[in-house]
Amino acid sequence: MRETETNLFDPCEQAPTRYFDFTITWDQNAPDGVKRNMFVINGQFPGPKIELTEGESVVVKLKNSSPFNTSIHYHGTYLSQISHDKRRILF
Repeated sequence: MRETETNLFDPCEQAPTRYFDFTITWDQNAPDGVKRNMFVINGQFPGPKIELTEGESVVVKLKNSSPFNTSIHYHGTYLSQISHDKRRILF
């Protein structure tokens, strides 16, 4: 993951782009104590958190190394109470 810092309140400065590399695999895991085969992203379940500041762009490179066709989607949570100067968005 590459990240750069910027001043989001300077209209002449462009917000950074965040880059993420994800690999989906079909592995054994036991999130509830019962071992089973399941999709994991970068060896994690649930997958890695994407945290952004309002105005940033995101590029996600996804490699499906599982034996199945699959897709990925995101659930965003807008957190306006985290900071008064930078609003954060979590996926």
